Amino acid sequence: MRWLPAPLESWRAPLIALAVALAAAVAARVLRARASGLAAGGLGMAAGWAAVAGIALMPRSLPARLPLLALGAVAGALVLARLRRGRRAGLIALALLGGWWLAGAPRTGAGLRLDWPAAAVGAAWIGATAWLLGEAEAPVLIAASLALAAALHAVGTTAWPLLALVPGAAALGAAAAPAVESLPGVIGLGAAAAAAALAAGRLTHGRLGAVDVACLAPLATAWLAGRLLPRLRGLRGAAELGSALLALLLVALLAFSAAALAGLR
Repeated sequence: MRWLPAPLESWRAPLIALAVALAAAVAARVLRARASGLAAGGLGMAAGWAAVAGIALMPRSLPARLPLLALGAVAGALVLARLRRGRRAGLIALALLGGWWLAGAPRTGAGLRLDWPAAAVGAAWIGATAWLLGEAEAPVLIAASLALAAALHAVGTTAWPLLALVPGAAALGAAAAPAVESLPGVIGLGAAAAAAALAAGRLTHGRLGAVDVACLAPLATAWLAGRLLPRLRGLRGAAELGSALLALLLVALLAFSAAALAGLR
């Protein structure tokens, strides 16, 4: 039975991500449970992706691999938050584990030899997103998630744009927490982009397709937001939000223009 009105049913993934992250953030504020606030974004992502892809210990599809990856990102972020040293090595380990999981979690030598291109693509995408977004505040993470969804929509993918909205929706809900950990959202965003690229199936064979280029949208948004921020200091407290929104608009415009010129729209 549907619990959402029909016009909103297809949006259940980001809506559930928003609701669960907000609930965890409010619980953290009311109960003064810091861990709940730090985990809010990752819990929201896991719930949002699980709502459409299900959750299983041995998932068979790329979308079904995202919920457990989000929970793993929460666990990894909580561990890294306690470390004074070795954070960079920890991020590399999380990226490698994320790539291995997206590649199907091969557990034999033969499986690793067969699936290493997919694992490398996943690890590279997660690692690049974590490196470029770093400790991104909510406006940049939300803008990067929206940019990924817009770019994937521009090149004609179907389910992936709504799945790409989940990290941004979760980050929006988690922003209500007294203390927010952005790393799970950053890893989730990188994983969503990597999964969309792997589903397209061209990059693992050394070819670059429209979907692969579209998946660069979060990186472009974060990079542009960082370059625009010093120029918008006059906005004071709204400078980060303004730079994120402007970067989002520029990347979305570029994505739709490039898709139109390529005959994809």
